[in-house]
Amino acid sequence: MSWKINLHSSTIEYQLGDDSFYTDDIKLLDEKFYTEPGGYKEPDETVCEATYEADSEHGKFTWKVTARCSGFDTDAVIEEVCETITPDQSIEADTPSFYIEDEDEADEPSFYIEDEGP
Repeated sequence: MSWKINLHSSTIEYQLGDDSFYTDDIKLLDEKFYTEPGGYKEPDETVCEATYEADSEHGKFTWKVTARCSGFDTDAVIEEVCETITPDQSIEADTPSFYIEDEDEADEPSFYIEDEGP
């Protein structure tokens, strides 16, 4: 099975003080796949770590997205989306939306993750 992390959002909205802004387009910077040992008598797990970045008028935003296809499971799941770089700590930013695309099946996303907010 062949899968990858895809971006569902092209930009995000963020707030600085009382003003709202949007980033430039979010772009994939790096993507790496590797395996980790599975559980007892289980096959290895496939992990994908992808780094995405967007420029803004206040600086650069960067996110790390981790997805995993565990043991006997056939579908990968996004485990974590974390913002690794924020241009200003007082910025409140939305989290981009990502999904897993199974490259062997239709073009419809199989899983979305979005920020649920505070």
